[in-house]
Amino acid sequence: VEAPIDMLRNLFRISQPGGTVALSGPIPNASVEILHKASIDNFKQRGVYQQLAQATQAFFEFHLKLRKVGHKNTYTQQQLSQILLEEIGFSKILCADQETYCGQSYFVVAQK
Repeated sequence: VEAPIDMLRNLFRISQPGGTVALSGPIPNASVEILHKASIDNFKQRGVYQQLAQATQAFFEFHLKLRKVGHKNTYTQQQLSQILLEEIGFSKILCADQETYCGQSYFVVAQK
């Protein structure tokens, strides 16, 4: 997202009072290799890897290309939570997890 603060302000604006917003994204220095290996292991364990192999590889290759350009505006779960409360105006954080997707992403749920 080119202008994450603007996007977050718009999410706040269109949310109803008491409404929730869930956000997820890569942490700084996220490793797509860790996520890729964990996905393959999980899919194989569940017996669905053959059906998902092509999509899994495409996802991996896309993220390798994205890494060359660099992720823009990555946050930790703590940073995003602070922005949502202090800059945007959400009333509370309902859930904040830094271990999403094998510790390579955050997951934050905020309430207006």
